[in-house]
Amino acid sequence: MRRLAGIIALLWLLSSWVAAESGDGGTESVFNLGAGARAMGMGNGFVGLADDATAVYYNPAGLPFLQSQQVTFLHTLLFEGTIYDFMAYVYPYKGTQGFGIAAMRLGTDDIGRRDLVTDLGQFDASQMQVILSYGRRISSRLSAGASLKLAHQGIDELSAYGYGCDLAARFAIFKHLHAGVQLQDLVGARLKLLSAKERTPFTLKTGLAYQRQLGNSPISGALTFDLDKPENRSAKIRTGFEIVHKAGLALRTGYDRDNFAFGMGIHYQNISFDYAYKFINKLTDSHRFSLTVDFGRTHEEEAARQKALESESGQQYVSQSRRQSLLKELEKADRYYAKGQLDSALAAYYRADAFAEDKTYINGQIAELQKAIQERQKSETSKPVVDTASRQPMDIIQQATELYLEGALIAARDLASVAHNYYPNSPSLDTLDGNIQSAIRAAIRVNLAKAENAMSRADYITAYDGYNTVLQYEPDNAAARDGSKRAEKSLNMVQHLSLGLDYFNQEKYMSAQREFKTVLQLDPSNRVASEYLGRIDERVKESTTLEDLQKDDHIWQIYLNGLEAFRQGNYQMAIDLWEQVLEVYPHNKNTLENIAQARLRLKK
Repeated sequence: MRRLAGIIALLWLLSSWVAAESGDGGTESVFNLGAGARAMGMGNGFVGLADDATAVYYNPAGLPFLQSQQVTFLHTLLFEGTIYDFMAYVYPYKGTQGFGIAAMRLGTDDIGRRDLVTDLGQFDASQMQVILSYGRRISSRLSAGASLKLAHQGIDELSAYGYGCDLAARFAIFKHLHAGVQLQDLVGARLKLLSAKERTPFTLKTGLAYQRQLGNSPISGALTFDLDKPENRSAKIRTGFEIVHKAGLALRTGYDRDNFAFGMGIHYQNISFDYAYKFINKLTDSHRFSLTVDFGRTHEEEAARQKALESESGQQYVSQSRRQSLLKELEKADRYYAKGQLDSALAAYYRADAFAEDKTYINGQIAELQKAIQERQKSETSKPVVDTASRQPMDIIQQATELYLEGALIAARDLASVAHNYYPNSPSLDTLDGNIQSAIRAAIRVNLAKAENAMSRADYITAYDGYNTVLQYEPDNAAARDGSKRAEKSLNMVQHLSLGLDYFNQEKYMSAQREFKTVLQLDPSNRVASEYLGRIDERVKESTTLEDLQKDDHIWQIYLNGLEAFRQGNYQMAIDLWEQVLEVYPHNKNTLENIAQARLRLKK
């Protein structure tokens, strides 16, 4: 807090010095009224905070920090029928970037036109501005943003267009304190009506925002301090304070350059309604209203969902990969068997056995082959030794060579091993065996490297495939065995995370809690699971009453169905139905008492 107070004091002294040194004969943008009743209720001190859709106006460097898509609308009635409107839509992307578009209009309609004695009808006067914004995180503490502006001014039948731009940055000084700076209208829009020319003046805006949860209480607060320095005008100070209860009520106050402002907000589910009241010297005080809607998944939910989809596709991939390997080996085995190459066929069937779930066919083929090989060996022993040494081994060596050249290294290795039993002193066989072993070692190195790289990128599917390829070559490879377990564990973790999100979205909090706890057992540092467990705790820690259930039509019907089953003596069905209620309202005392009674009846 000393650090924060020191920075605020420094900015205050700076603003006093600038005010003393600057004249006050310049102009400001007509859009300096601000954007959003929330920020207006805080005196428009929002450059350092900028954590909602109005960041398009206040500081586009805050766009990457928004949690979800958001749209906001502001409507303000000013004096003499003048209306000020603002609307914006923002789209944060993966927590590292953010896009936004906004439109704002200040206008007076139905202005009377007349000469000294005659009513000549009516005309309108307005200024409009469309803003396209982009923000991006540069590091864990720094983000930058820019806005492109299209300005329009119209009076009666006259109109003019101009272009401008803003640049902005946001920096985390420490965990709860952020600083922001905006070069507003760094390039000011130039407008010309007939011979009158004007340029939107440049404004330097800086701000600090201190925001945090108040211990373990349900209250959070924000304190902001902004310093504005318009072109050729004295510096102005904006300060704001906001206090928010987790139930959805917010109270605000602020000082906007020369006047005080007050505000309040109500947040329910994904909708916020905000109101601001501002005192204006010598003019009618103004009321500002805004409506904000959040929609879509947050970027954390989207990342978790993407991992879940990858996990699901990963499980499908693993299953599909095993099936493809099985069919490939079976095709080889059947082909060798048909050609009478019994040893090659036997080796291929053994490899197919590792991928098969139903082993009936393979076991039958292996039994037939073993019997055929035994009969062949018996017949071979009855022939002259020279025949065995000259023909049979060479046939096997030729088969092993063909397999090696085709890249079927495991089958080639198995056949070469069989050939050694027939012809242990063959130089050509020794050379072939060395080539096969060298190729296998190279394949092991390549697949291990591929798998480790995939694990570092959280590409668990590719990693799983790489490790298991190594295990086909070398079943006892410790690195591959450990890596395969880690990849499979990660795939399982993402699958549990997906189930947890699905249960949470269905308000089945107890099931979601079990899945998220399983995720933390697999990965204690998983931030998404920890956050959702916290959300679940917040939603279920308070006990609920029968009146709470009645407000939820779906759950109330399940509760009533349980009562009906209980009256009919079907106590187990009643328990099952009421346990569905507890998934959403785990501490509902009526449901807990009913289940206890039903279980007692079951025991009797």
